Amino acid sequence: MLRYGFLTVVCQTVKATRTYQCLHDGHQTLLSLHSDFHGRGGLRQRLLMAAALQKHYSHEGDDMKGSCLCKTVTYEVDKLGSSIQHCACHTCRKAHAAAFNSAAAVKPADFRWTAGQEALKSFESSPGKQRYFCSVCGSHLLASREGKPYLILRVATLDDDPGVRPEFMIWKSHAAPWLAFDDAVPAYAEWQPGHQ
Repeated sequence: MLRYGFLTVVCQTVKATRTYQCLHDGHQTLLSLHSDFHGRGGLRQRLLMAAALQKHYSHEGDDMKGSCLCKTVTYEVDKLGSSIQHCACHTCRKAHAAAFNSAAAVKPADFRWTAGQEALKSFESSPGKQRYFCSVCGSHLLASREGKPYLILRVATLDDDPGVRPEFMIWKSHAAPWLAFDDAVPAYAEWQPGHQ
């Protein structure tokens, strides 16, 4: 255990790899550290820096803000109630006009609309499931399931980084056959070369 001021980091080696699990202030992150840890203070410094960065980007104690495309509807979230997951089911693909949807559970007490609630419309995409979207621009923001104690936040509508990353995909059996994540698909910071 490493203690440094307000920060406490607990480190546990995972098997023989140089992967360390760091717990601090209720947040958890898995770090793969491949550089040389030998030398005075190297591991300590890296772990403290990683934990501090995670704290900074986790919005602990801050409200995360989100909005629709036209900014008519805005909301705030105190914290996510689950990991982020991708869903490639056919209803999510149709509702979002995308290959998959990225979502996380949110407790109703941790979520609130801050503007534009009167512009919200809903659609029952399957029995008991309501999808809420902005009636001006069409952005899909939230969903709810009858009898479930949580809301389903469309994470891509967050304007802030929640500080966590997706952990898995569900309904891969519905995935579009052309969907690809590998490095064979070139990626550009903005437009592709030659775009006009």
